[in-house]
Amino acid sequence: MIRIRFTVEDLSRVRVVRPVNYENETAFALENWHRNTGGYFRVWHHTVTSRVRRHAGAQQRLKRFSEAGLTSRDLIGIPPRIDTLSMSAPRQDRTGRANELRRSELDALLEEFARIAILPYRKAIQTRLDNDTDAYQQIMSTSGVETLLRCLHPRIHWRAPFLEIEDNGPDDDMEEIELDGRGLLVSPSLFLSAPGALLHLSAAGTTSPSPTLVFPVRPDPRTSSALTADTDTAAQDAVPEDALAMLMGRTRAALLEELRKGCANVELAGRVGVSAAAVSQHTSVLRAAGLIATRRTRNLVLHTLTPLGRSLLSSGGNPRGPAVAMNGSRVPQA
Repeated sequence: MIRIRFTVEDLSRVRVVRPVNYENETAFALENWHRNTGGYFRVWHHTVTSRVRRHAGAQQRLKRFSEAGLTSRDLIGIPPRIDTLSMSAPRQDRTGRANELRRSELDALLEEFARIAILPYRKAIQTRLDNDTDAYQQIMSTSGVETLLRCLHPRIHWRAPFLEIEDNGPDDDMEEIELDGRGLLVSPSLFLSAPGALLHLSAAGTTSPSPTLVFPVRPDPRTSSALTADTDTAAQDAVPEDALAMLMGRTRAALLEELRKGCANVELAGRVGVSAAAVSQHTSVLRAAGLIATRRTRNLVLHTLTPLGRSLLSSGGNPRGPAVAMNGSRVPQA
C-alpha cells in the first residue's frame, strides 16, 4: 500500500490534469493487453491480438518483454525519451531484467505497439479522457478536493490526512510519501490496470514539479460502446440530436436544439409540438441542470443556452463527462 501524506498546502495545490503524453498510455495499454482484462476492452484486445500476429517484429519484442517479467512501470521508468520526467525508479529486482532488453528495443516496442493498439483509436481515447478530466474537474470545483480524492477509485481511499492506494503487495509492505507542499496532480487513464500509478516522484524537499497520480477510469460495458476501430468514424457521423436524445430524452433534446437561437415558451411549444405546460416543465429541468438561463420580460419568458448548454450541442451531443449539472446534480432523463 502507498500512503500519501497531505498538508493543508498540498490540498490547496491538488489539480486534475489531462494525460501529458501518449507514451504512458501506451505502456498501460501494453500491460492491459497482456492481462486481457475483457469487458470494455474485449473487442479491442481481439483486434490488437490479430494485428500483432501480422507483425513478426512486434511479436518477437513482446515475447521478450513478457519473458523478462516487465510491466508498465519499467517502461515508464526509462528516461528520457519515453517520459521526460521519469517515474519513481523501478524496484531493484526489476532493474536487472530491464537491462536485458536494450533501450532501443524498448523504444521500438512502445512505438510499434502504439501504432497497432493506440493510434487507430486515438480520437476515441482522447475524447474519453477529455470527458473524464472535465468531469473530475467539475467534481472538485463543486464539491471540493476531499470529495474528489474520495471518488477516484474503489481501491484509493481518502483518510485525512492520507490518501491510501492499494496494491497487490503484502499488507505490511507500506510506503509512505511526503508531498512536502508540492501538491498533487491527478490524471485519468483509460488503460491503467492498477488502482493508481505515481509518476514524476522525487524526494521530498526538492524543487521538482508536483508528482502525478494516474488513476484508471472504467467505462461500463453495459452502457458504453466497445472500443473498436470504427469508434472514431461513428463519433464523427453521429447526429447531435440523436445522441442528445439518448442522454436526455427526445423532447428535451429538441428543446435544447431550438434554444440555440433563443426563444420564448410560446414559440418553443409550437416548434417542438408539445403543450406550453410541458415546455415549462422541461425547461425547468434544463435550467436546474445548468443548461439554459431564463429571463422574464413583461409577459414573456425567454430562454437562452448557457456555456455548458452550448458546449453540449457543439460537441456532437457528447457531453464532457458523466451527466452532471453545474450544481452537482445529475441531468434527469425525460
